[in-house]
Amino acid sequence: MNNAFTVLAGSANPSLAVAIARELGVEVGACTLDRFPDGEVMVQLNEPVRRKEIFIVQPTSPPVNDHLIELLAKLSIGQIARERYSRDAVLVGQTTDHGTVTAASDWDGPAERKSVRPGLSGSYEALFHTTDLNRFMLLWDDGHTATEDLRKLRLERAIGVIYRPDTERVSHYFRTRLPNQFDAVLHFDETRAVEPLERNEEWETGEVLQTFPFAV
Repeated sequence: MNNAFTVLAGSANPSLAVAIARELGVEVGACTLDRFPDGEVMVQLNEPVRRKEIFIVQPTSPPVNDHLIELLAKLSIGQIARERYSRDAVLVGQTTDHGTVTAASDWDGPAERKSVRPGLSGSYEALFHTTDLNRFMLLWDDGHTATEDLRKLRLERAIGVIYRPDTERVSHYFRTRLPNQFDAVLHFDETRAVEPLERNEEWETGEVLQTFPFAV
């Protein structure tokens, strides 16, 4: 099998990708295609692709918009940088167990200061919290016991411009192998929300506790 490149299949015509891969003597790369509850496309690579040429089979047939967005999601800035600069490009991830974050509840919604819930059991965030360290950096050493243990499939939380604590298990968590995803990881056990240049009422007030208005 040729390990110098990987063929990834989109949802537009997966059978075409399988046929192309078969002709090239390789298997289609492991990739999960799904949607978040808000309808946004989620693309997750389930195998290492570092220092590999990536070929994506994704015709822009109807529905054109969905297939294009899916294609663009795979052609991420990080991957483009990796392909162009190889070892000079480093992919760094960041995790946190709890704290606050500036995010909106919906697209085009106002920025709010939200409380980040403690990491779920079985997640990298919860695992790192058990170290009792406020912050640390992880670098991988292939073959080392710790690195191989962290390569086990676990939950990871993704918080971007949207954060919905009430649904975070389905809207913000996904399963991954951290050493396959990043070259290094920075963990901050507790984070503090970035302060916007123009503070609105929602940000100043902060997230309303779930016990409101009973205050218990």
